[in-house]
Amino acid sequence: RFMDSAKRLPNKPMVVFEGQEWTFAQMHEWSNHLAHFWIAQGIGHGDIVCQMLENSPDFIANWIALMKIGATAAFINFRLPPKALAHCLRIATARTLVFHPAFAATVDAVRADLGAATDTAPACPPWATLVDGAVWRVHPATPPPPSRTAAVDFADPAMLIYTSGTTGLPKAAIVSHMRMTLAAVGFPGMYGVSESDIIHCTLPLYHASAALIGFAQACFLGSTVVLSRRFSVSRFWAEVRESRATVVQYIGELCRYLLQASASAAAAATTDHRVRIAIGSGLRPDIWEAFKRQCGIPEIGEFYASTEGTAYLFHWHRAGAPGAGAVGYFGPLARVMNGIKVLRVDPDTHEMVVDSQTGYGQVAAPGEPGEMISRITNEPHKRFNGYFGDASASEKKVLANVFSDGDRWFRTGDLISVSADGYYYFHDRLGDTFRWKGENVSTTEVQEAFEGMPGLVEANVYGVALPGTDGRAGCAALQWAPGHPPPDADARRQLAATLRQRLPPYAVPVFLRYVPQLEHTATLKQTKVALRHQGADPRVCADPLFVYDAGARTYVPLSAERYVAL
Repeated sequence: RFMDSAKRLPNKPMVVFEGQEWTFAQMHEWSNHLAHFWIAQGIGHGDIVCQMLENSPDFIANWIALMKIGATAAFINFRLPPKALAHCLRIATARTLVFHPAFAATVDAVRADLGAATDTAPACPPWATLVDGAVWRVHPATPPPPSRTAAVDFADPAMLIYTSGTTGLPKAAIVSHMRMTLAAVGFPGMYGVSESDIIHCTLPLYHASAALIGFAQACFLGSTVVLSRRFSVSRFWAEVRESRATVVQYIGELCRYLLQASASAAAAATTDHRVRIAIGSGLRPDIWEAFKRQCGIPEIGEFYASTEGTAYLFHWHRAGAPGAGAVGYFGPLARVMNGIKVLRVDPDTHEMVVDSQTGYGQVAAPGEPGEMISRITNEPHKRFNGYFGDASASEKKVLANVFSDGDRWFRTGDLISVSADGYYYFHDRLGDTFRWKGENVSTTEVQEAFEGMPGLVEANVYGVALPGTDGRAGCAALQWAPGHPPPDADARRQLAATLRQRLPPYAVPVFLRYVPQLEHTATLKQTKVALRHQGADPRVCADPLFVYDAGARTYVPLSAERYVAL
């Protein structure tokens, strides 16, 4: 379909990057050069090439080139620490890694661990091969032989995209050509995107949202994508205005940052643009309407999906329509036929609650949070391809014999509820809920209770274990704005009062931890594993810690003696 778009719209800009345009014809020719380069290296159908590239036209051209010869690109996050990077390169079983020169030191740090070969070339590390224009332009600009792609099946992997790894080392999700096609056609159709649209993409291309919803649809539809090297709060709206973008992509945290910035910016700075719809996932209900209003976004195209999963939810929210904050909507008939259920699960074990009479699982009642599961079948859009080279991890995502013997369902790991009128609402990751005083606490609910605290940049909420107690006590790691003093005794008293007002008693955090910087994955998801492991023991944690004193109704400094007394 990309080659069809190149023939139909040869002179139309496909990629705009840092003020320079690449037309469909230019990207077609560039990827042809690279395809022949890879053929000369012995790469072909079924081979995997890891690409560790920044957001750039290079990323797109190389990706298209590999697909033209039936090879698979494994998208590597260049922000990974050495252990995770080596893991990602190893499990891909790739023959080659291509990377931008800026990452030479990072790659060199794991090269010995991988047993990588040593090559030489000028102007690059002595152990690598330079692939610049002088190298690939000597290869033909004509398309590679049709025989190179004749053997490619829709079920073959088009790319490997790694999960974020918030709970462990990343896993390589297999994205088939069929899944890529469905995303490239389905998302634009769902939200009315056409070839006349200009799409602004600031998300990393090595993740599915940018790769599939941003660029795959451009290949299929012929729309133009304006690509940013990275997300910048201060530059975002200027880039949108300069590019005359009509569609922007988001993830929820990005929207929160933009909303915070809009509070101190002139109205025209955030509303003077041509954007008609923002498409993405994770926009939370507490900022949904404010983001639309303050940033001048008429429509929201919220969706729910995972790179490897089989559950898809869509919600096109227009002005004045109901369902603000919902991640999806289905009518009565579609809810019966979509193969998606919300399953009752045990809050502690996260296993399904079995009906004592039938021996099968139970569907949650309307409005009741449960784990969303999706039927696995051999239909292209319901086929679970699993994780590359990790059968064990793949099997853990499958739940069998749920409603009948032999049925198989994909476990999303997400707590979702469905309203009586068909709106789907995200509550939390199963791993991000904890039990305290016999009640289930949602970390998302608690985090949203901190919204609007003066000087607070971000809150990360999680449960910590306390010796001699059941469940986990809530702890909120708080990052304060530079130059803004953390709350003093009076401010902590007011903070406690606000939390009591916004939360049920059992959900008010037991501990507060002031941190200089909260950590995130490459897609801006909060990481909690290290924080959970460190707990709230002042003998282990060097950050300032506070504990809620129920008698004084405020947060007081947590000493080692007080912690032991707890």
